[in-house]
Amino acid sequence: MVSLVAHRQPVGPAEVWSAWNSDPLTWGAVALIAVVWLGGRSRPRTGERFRRRVFAGGMVAMAVAVLSPLDALAATLASAHMVQHLVLTLVAAPLLVIGAPIAAIVRGLPPSAGEVVRRWGRGRGARWSRKLFRRPVAAAAAHALAVWTWHLPGPYDAAVANDLVHASEHLSLLVTAAISWASLIPRGRRRRRDRGLGVLALFGLSTQCGVLGALLTFAAEPLYRSYQATTTPWGLSPLADQQLAGLIMWVPAGGAYLVAAIIVLRSWIDAPPPAVPVPRRSSQSPAMSWSPIHDQRPSSDTRRDAFEVTSSRSQLDA
Repeated sequence: MVSLVAHRQPVGPAEVWSAWNSDPLTWGAVALIAVVWLGGRSRPRTGERFRRRVFAGGMVAMAVAVLSPLDALAATLASAHMVQHLVLTLVAAPLLVIGAPIAAIVRGLPPSAGEVVRRWGRGRGARWSRKLFRRPVAAAAAHALAVWTWHLPGPYDAAVANDLVHASEHLSLLVTAAISWASLIPRGRRRRRDRGLGVLALFGLSTQCGVLGALLTFAAEPLYRSYQATTTPWGLSPLADQQLAGLIMWVPAGGAYLVAAIIVLRSWIDAPPPAVPVPRRSSQSPAMSWSPIHDQRPSSDTRRDAFEVTSSRSQLDA
């Protein structure tokens, strides 16, 4: 989702607003998703207009992250690079998931391509993947793993230096974030247990953002070599820029997951309890139906009293 032709160059304050991404491949990829989705839309139904607006908002957020001057600024400042990641994972990903564009995109594909996608979706591997990543904890763990992997010094510097690696970074962060949000966003048929696990997963994501942000904020020296010579025009040292990036990850990102956890917790509390199955009535008549009273056997005292009454009657008859 970044330029694959011309390498992004660091920018200064004077030219930042003119540093739009002009790569036709990036523009074409964003436009293709939008065109295919528009071609596969169904007739407006209840909630359809809302989902269209939400999906459009997700597309705008993705365009801001990879097409606007923010993309060039991400090659200049670690703090801007962090903002770019958060726009993709905390804004674009949940909006795209809420917009539910998958069915519309598949309908908008050419018939042969759509059939290939449907056939793959019916396969065992796809079913196993859907089952795995519908579990909130597993999906959140996959996203957290991607976040920590790409913020290690080696992969991070490689992504800044190479546009293809940078594209892989953005793609993996966006996809794992979308899968995570898909398993976390409350839905009508979602089981209460899954909502409870969603709260746990969101608290975990908030915590890992805080830990990673704290590591970047309190590091004694810059961890990334890519910004050693690019932060001075912005009045920041490389260490101060990294500390700002850590604070962005720590406070806004951790706070966003915390707010989401509270929302899911509220939906978990308000969700109706699971229905208790009512036992079917027996087809026997009430007199023949089972009852604990009917099933009781006479005690030894009862049998002894009955024997004494019978013996007394026999003696009187005699």
